[in-house]
Order: sequence, then structure tokens, then C-alpha cells
Amino acid sequence: MLNPDAILMILHPTETIPLLKQIKELNINAALYGGDTFSNKALYSDDVSDLVQGAKFTLPSQPNNEVYNAFRNGFKEKYGYEADINAAAARDAIALIGLAVKQGANNGTEIKNRFQGWKEGVVGATGLIKWDKNRNVVSKNYSLYIIKGNT
Repeated sequence: MLNPDAILMILHPTETIPLLKQIKELNINAALYGGDTFSNKALYSDDVSDLVQGAKFTLPSQPNNEVYNAFRNGFKEKYGYEADINAAAARDAIALIGLAVKQGANNGTEIKNRFQGWKEGVVGATGLIKWDKNRNVVSKNYSLYIIKGNT
């Protein structure tokens, strides 16, 4: 039987819960690592929260800027709960495309080229968004989270 030291879980939340249950059923005692999936509230419900205890994951650090604060307040007012980093990232993606189109981009290639033209980056709800020559975002800070209890 396999007994890994660690499991990296890069899954959609609906796939994560069944995998966590399988890990428990198979008595696998491995360190669990993941990404933004572990920020999903479904993993903290009483029926599965014991399965994620000790899991470690990273998320972009929560920014503290006017764009984020306006987004957070508007989101909470409209939906009645706090936005997570994924909602802020989705907001930024749409805003960046909108800005590129407003500046004259008419297709995907032109949008991509606009992104590359913003040498100083753009401040969004997730903080500064800046790309390197390979179009990788290089301006984000990340935080490490370790699940303890229902938070």
C-alpha cells in the first residue's frame, strides 16, 4: 500500500472533499498541501472539517488599497458576505480586459499586448498587477495558511 509523505491537492472544491474522504478511509497519514481550493467554505463544514486539519495552502496576500476596499465593501453590500481572493482576482481579470478594450484593443492579441505595455503595472483589487517579459505576474505576495479548527 502506498504511504506518501505528502499529497499536493490541486483540485476543484467538489473534487477535494471526496479525495479527503478517500485519504481518511485508506488511513493515509500524509501532509496535505494545496492552493486556493482550501479557502472554499465547503471544506470547513462540520461534516468534513476534521479531514482538512493541518493542511497547508497559499493564497495571494490580502491587499490593502482603495480598489480592494471599494470592491470588498461593494461585494459585501450586494451579496451579504465577504469576497474571497478568487472573487477579487475575477474582478481584476474583467477590469484589465475592460481597460485594454477602452484603450483600443480589439482582439486577444491586442489585449495581451496592452498588458505588456503597462510597464508599471496596474493596481487592482488583488494589489499591483505587473508582468515580466514572459507574461508571468511577478508582483504578488503570498501568505501561508495552516488549517486549525473551522478557520
